[in-house]
Amino acid sequence: MTTAPSPRPRRPFDFEAMLGAFVEHGVRDASMEQIATAAGVSKRTLYHHFDGRDALFDAVVSACCDQFTAELWERYAEAEQLPVDAAIRTVLGTFLGLARHRPALFAVLFRADVAGAGRAAAIVDEARARALGRVTELVRARLAAAGLPSGPVAEQLAAAMSGMAHGLARELGRRPDWSEPALLELATHVWLAALGGLDPAQLRAAEAATGG
Repeated sequence: MTTAPSPRPRRPFDFEAMLGAFVEHGVRDASMEQIATAAGVSKRTLYHHFDGRDALFDAVVSACCDQFTAELWERYAEAEQLPVDAAIRTVLGTFLGLARHRPALFAVLFRADVAGAGRAAAIVDEARARALGRVTELVRARLAAAGLPSGPVAEQLAAAMSGMAHGLARELGRRPDWSEPALLELATHVWLAALGGLDPAQLRAAEAATGG
């Protein structure tokens, strides 16, 4: 009786460097040679571990999303223990730093045209949904601690905060003349002012309108 071949062992790769090659040359145009060069390995090594470029792209996106999600969870765990201004600064700073210092990963996570519509896109959607869910938990805990409504409105506020962070991060990535620290302080100030002006009656109305 024949037995199935053992799975090929995975070796550690510089997935983020490979992702950079995909983004730089185009997901459909990047060659295995270019990707291998970015990762510091041979093209033969890539073909030994991955069944072609599409499978490699899916694996690269999955590994990078897993790594970034783990990093986010660490930062969010820090934020839970901080005063509200420092917590906001921590969350916003994560996204601003991603756009300025890790543009390939930011592009895959927040530009729909990069990940495409296949398995990689589904991986990215799941990572983004998990990140938003974690931000929602942080916002809900802060609202509850302040005695404010913290049902569906927490998710709405988290979505607004995430949307602003992503928008600012996109512009920061395109504007090398912008100061990252100054933008972070400005965005933190805006959110502190917004949260400080929350009207409990309006929050209750929003909860009621969404079934909270």
